[in-house]
Amino acid sequence: MNGGQPVISRREWIALAAAAILMLAVRAPFLSASLDEFDSINFDLGVHDYDPPAHRPHPPGYPVYILLAKLTHALFDSHGAGLGSLSVILGAASVVPVYLLFRQLASPATAALASLLTLFNPIIWFNSVRPMSDTTGFFFVVLSHCTLLYTVGRSATAWGVAAGLSGLAVGVRIQALVLVLPLLLYGCARRRAYAPIAIAGFGAGVAMWLPPMVYLSGGVDRLAESFALLVRDALPVEPLLSHLTVRAAAYAAADVLLGAWGDYRLGLVILALGVIGGARLVWSDRRRLAIALLLFAPYGAYHYFTQMTEVLRYTIPIVPLMAFPAASAFAFRALPARFVYAPAMAFIAVASALTVPALHAYKSTPSPPFQALAAVQEHAARESVVVTGHHAFARYLPLLPPHISTLQPMPRREWRTLTEYWRNGGRTPVLFLREARRTMLLLVGRDTQRSLGRWSLPPAVAPFLKGQELATVELVRVDPPRWFCESGFLVTLESGPPQRVKREPHVLYVRPTSRRRAFLASGVVDGSKPVEMTLRVENTRVKWRAEKDFAIRTLLDPPGVRDRYVPLSINTPAPVAFTDVWLEPDDAATIRPARGFYLPERDGRTKLFRWVAPRARASVYLPTPRGHLTIAGWIPVKYYRLPVTISIGWNGKSLASFVVREESFRLQHVLSRAPESPWGELTLVSSHHFVPHERVLNGDRRVLAFRAYELAIEPLPD
Repeated sequence: MNGGQPVISRREWIALAAAAILMLAVRAPFLSASLDEFDSINFDLGVHDYDPPAHRPHPPGYPVYILLAKLTHALFDSHGAGLGSLSVILGAASVVPVYLLFRQLASPATAALASLLTLFNPIIWFNSVRPMSDTTGFFFVVLSHCTLLYTVGRSATAWGVAAGLSGLAVGVRIQALVLVLPLLLYGCARRRAYAPIAIAGFGAGVAMWLPPMVYLSGGVDRLAESFALLVRDALPVEPLLSHLTVRAAAYAAADVLLGAWGDYRLGLVILALGVIGGARLVWSDRRRLAIALLLFAPYGAYHYFTQMTEVLRYTIPIVPLMAFPAASAFAFRALPARFVYAPAMAFIAVASALTVPALHAYKSTPSPPFQALAAVQEHAARESVVVTGHHAFARYLPLLPPHISTLQPMPRREWRTLTEYWRNGGRTPVLFLREARRTMLLLVGRDTQRSLGRWSLPPAVAPFLKGQELATVELVRVDPPRWFCESGFLVTLESGPPQRVKREPHVLYVRPTSRRRAFLASGVVDGSKPVEMTLRVENTRVKWRAEKDFAIRTLLDPPGVRDRYVPLSINTPAPVAFTDVWLEPDDAATIRPARGFYLPERDGRTKLFRWVAPRARASVYLPTPRGHLTIAGWIPVKYYRLPVTISIGWNGKSLASFVVREESFRLQHVLSRAPESPWGELTLVSSHHFVPHERVLNGDRRVLAFRAYELAIEPLPD
């Protein structure tokens, strides 16, 4: 592999030094003073008090990165700049090992172009100012590749040093193991006498960080347990293999091959050049192409199948694998070296147009969680509040001033933090930091929820931080609600696994009041037999016989007036999925989805909606003789053509038909109730429907008609 290793000229070394200075110049001005997503908070905590099992930083611990970050952190007053400066320095310094690596695979012109494509890649460029470990890890990986490739078949000492550097790289980011191990194995297979040297060298590199990390973690058991827990939490959601469908595989491939370039259009150009260059290498230089694949393809497969491909920073180690064949597309003997100047300058211009505005916005705008924390402090200065949120904010809450009371959320049990607070007598308003995509607050009565603000990534930044968990954050004030679910109500997928929730005790808590309230609940009974249900709240007992799809409704007398929540339970002898529940004062009109309305979801703008089946029904409580009905929705026109007819019925009779000619629609109508009862049933029938799996092969076999964004009824005076 190493036969005829290139000699790097003095001119190339001078050019590399100048390039490193240029890299520093285009990165340093955008160094941000603030921390970023919660991983950066974990890193910062690790710099000050290292303890991986306590997520300072998160397992496996990043010991070498933390050690280097301690050195740069001491130079800055700002936590964000202390971590980000390490990315800036090593991001600029990466030009040396990147070029030397490509130089072992190609001519100076091709190596220079491949290096330029790699280091000005928008994702690498953007992440080289962030307070994260990705850029530092990339530097050590490429440095290991460069030295391993150069020393394969050379002196035993040089090979052992290169192996030691590889072991050190794994201490920066553990994913480096997937990148350095194939080359180590190849070198040992090529010269078997060097296998013990490689093992000793690699072991020495690992020994520089592993024993101290284990000691500072409180022992092997504590570290292994915390790492295993982290993996268990990630397995159900992150790997492609956990939700493998044709559609998911295609989207993941697009993220890996195209998203890695910050813009799909630029990614398509690079991919096309890579195909041309790859074909040329297959024809004329398969050995060098095989080396490039050995260096980076195993990580590409690892990333594609086991990591969340939406998180584009994970694609950084794949960029060289695309850059090398793309640069090779111009490496024809008939073309002079200067021919690469034009594509190089064109790429820099496009990459700069994409990246510089994003870097400027990133530097000048705090991340959404930090903007939300600033709003929390403003509100806390005006009134007494308690602050909590989804578990993703667990690292952010300790950053608030000590005088602000907080409730630390537990993973997957955030709503328990709220319910226990209210059950134990807490009545101070809660400021809840909400991940915009989450629907957990549907487990709590929405009568006392009020949005105080919403913050998102700047538009220029959002494509670079695709997949970031807290890209949009909302601050919600929650006063003690009229009711909240305790267990057994599948009103959102965040209630828990459906089969478990169906079998839980069906319990919610009701705030005492002197008013009667309308109670509505709907869902599905497991099995084909009717089920006897009994509602209990204090001395009240109400019984129903529920069929397969049921909607139960009643008026509840007020419980005794006292300052505590009263449990309301519904006993069922068989598993039941309560997909909706609602309580309102008896003078408030209410309409709630029942059969044919699917569980709530959020769209790309995080707006809440429900998919509606071709035939659906909703339960209505109307205390006045008439009510004004509003249905706002969206038609999936890419699956069927407009117009669509939506017919509504009321209490078993056809009422009206609407011809929808626009993608977004708003239907309004006046309902008149029967004089003897305030209860009614609304039916919706759509002329068109589709099955998602039949269109996009995503495994979703629901029969869907349209999205309902609003379903409301307002009482009209007599």
